[in-house]
Amino acid sequence: AGFDFVDVDLIFDYQLDRRRIVEDLKTAISYGPEQVSVYPMMRFADTAFKNTKNDPEKELEILEELENVALAHGYVRDSLWTFRKSAERRKYSSVSREFFMGIGTSASSFNGKEFRTNTFSLDEYFSSLETGRIPARKIIKMGRFSAILYYSFWALYGGCLDLGSVEEDFGRLPMRMRFLLHSAIARGYLQRKKDIVKPTRKGTRKLHIIEEWLTYNFIDRIWTDLRREARDHFASLESTL
Repeated sequence: AGFDFVDVDLIFDYQLDRRRIVEDLKTAISYGPEQVSVYPMMRFADTAFKNTKNDPEKELEILEELENVALAHGYVRDSLWTFRKSAERRKYSSVSREFFMGIGTSASSFNGKEFRTNTFSLDEYFSSLETGRIPARKIIKMGRFSAILYYSFWALYGGCLDLGSVEEDFGRLPMRMRFLLHSAIARGYLQRKKDIVKPTRKGTRKLHIIEEWLTYNFIDRIWTDLRREARDHFASLESTL
């Protein structure tokens, strides 16, 4: 279709036949996309799978097998859950951007000081725009240390944390952050060359576990609350008709 960059998203569940998961990746790669993203299925609170659990160890085994398949077909692991063509320098990610503005219902924004999530209600979203209000229904204010942690996690998810960029955006690293980095490097989770910090294989495995914890304890809670609010808002509108 003439797109400059194509990313294919695949979602797998560790309980499926592993051969099918591998074949899905091979099929996606056969079309020649610049990038393939492969995510473990999440059990969000408002889904039919809410009473089931992820198995990080089995998911990691699958991801490492998929990495070998990707390498054999000319793709490299570009972030925690993405593979891109080895000669491709561009990348696509909706989660590892430094700062971003979410447009549309349920979209999130991060400006280095606040994490905002828009209403899930289409009616409320349009009403906010018409009155010149920001459509955010959940605003989490972050102190400098929390903001640096959040920023750093997603940078490492993307494969590389530039400490120079962190200090440019947030100022000199707090002592607690310096200690965390030193500890993670000493324990073999991260490796540092000048101002560039990258996860090791051991660190990549730990990031997978942290990402799932963050999804369920941060993102899923926000989404659950805002879905409930949107449903209540819709019900109140119906009652007035």
